[in-house]
Amino acid sequence: MLFEYFIFTVLTLDGYEGSSFRFNDSLQSLVLSHVSSRWRSIAKSNTSLWKVIHPINIDLAKFCFELVPTGISVVLPLGNNTVCRCCSKANTARPEIIEASCRFIHENAHRISTMFMIGSHPFLNIFLTTPFPILKTHVFLLAEDPGAITVAPVLEKVRTSGLFGGLAPNLRSVTWICTRIPSLSGNAWRNLRSLLFSTTLGIQHPAEPSWRQLMLILSINSNLEDLAVVIPPFEEHLGPNCLSLSSLRKAIFVVPETKRFDPFFQAISIPNMKDIVIVSFDSSTSTTRMFSALGAQTKLISTFSGATVCGIGHEEASDIVKMLPAVKALLVLRYPPRFTYLPPWLSVTVLDLRKAEHYEGLLKWVNENTFPSFKTTLIPKKFSNGLETLLVVLERLVSHLRKPEVVVSLGHGLTASEHDTFASFCTKNEVPWRYAGSKDDDE
Repeated sequence: MLFEYFIFTVLTLDGYEGSSFRFNDSLQSLVLSHVSSRWRSIAKSNTSLWKVIHPINIDLAKFCFELVPTGISVVLPLGNNTVCRCCSKANTARPEIIEASCRFIHENAHRISTMFMIGSHPFLNIFLTTPFPILKTHVFLLAEDPGAITVAPVLEKVRTSGLFGGLAPNLRSVTWICTRIPSLSGNAWRNLRSLLFSTTLGIQHPAEPSWRQLMLILSINSNLEDLAVVIPPFEEHLGPNCLSLSSLRKAIFVVPETKRFDPFFQAISIPNMKDIVIVSFDSSTSTTRMFSALGAQTKLISTFSGATVCGIGHEEASDIVKMLPAVKALLVLRYPPRFTYLPPWLSVTVLDLRKAEHYEGLLKWVNENTFPSFKTTLIPKKFSNGLETLLVVLERLVSHLRKPEVVVSLGHGLTASEHDTFASFCTKNEVPWRYAGSKDDDE
């Protein structure tokens, strides 16, 4: 138990909100193993403690590989930023250290099951051409300006190379945060279960996959269950598609322009969807427009209509209440909707404000009658725009209800003064409140 408490760490991918990965910290395991001979024996006999390596610290990586023969997870920061205490203790600016780390991974590729590559380096071609026979999960993060002089040569290598030399037969999960995708000839992206592209790069910069690339990728991954992608512009000269994605259960579709809705949802069939997010950056998109674009996707429309959890941003108030009548938990996204009036939403019992910012936006449409069945509010860890404004919102919500509950995430960012103000508010309004979750829990 002590080991598990001290060595647990979370790696969050910058530029891809919501993606975090939990590891045991091998450097911390090594430190704890020096407490006593008994602890050293416990540590060395527990191979799970050494399955994550950071080869910038090459001596520790070799030590871990001696204790664990296979199934290793590698976290390799190729750029200037470090991602853990282990790597920060090494001089990541020295090119010979990075080159030695890349060679080490190349020589041990047959033992690696999970690989995180963060940043860019000329040695990237090693990973594009080396077979990884037992690799199951691959994450590549290069969320930088594609025009940067140090990044452009790397992107050209990505574009012209077959990933892993076309040989990664066990690869099932890919997170690819880069403006270019590898050559699809000899594609290692086959038989995937999860494929997550950046949901922001296609907005900030022109980014792949193109329509042709995306349709090809979907056609060779009939077992795909989880997908995140920016919907690309339709390429009419390629002709119509009708791909059945019968295994797809969870998806995030980002729609930069309303006109991309129709061709995309006419080109695919997703009959068994369970969890879907559609994000539009086009102010002309409304719930009505979105439902119309889904057209023949009757199962998908019924999934929306029967949804019990919903996240909202800018939206048409009357439509969203009418079309989503079963929602019980309402998540307010980073920028609250700019409603001037929201009809009473009878089904909502939980209001989740953990991702919300700019609370004055909530004041425009939250009143005593907005959520007549309201029972619980989840409030954020940090108050980016003032606790006082949020308390006004809460007062409107609780003033006419019988002791609705307020839940604060453990590991919150309340200052002592904010804590006292919040506690005083709850006492005055007879509102019970409690902490929930864990320090690193964002779910």
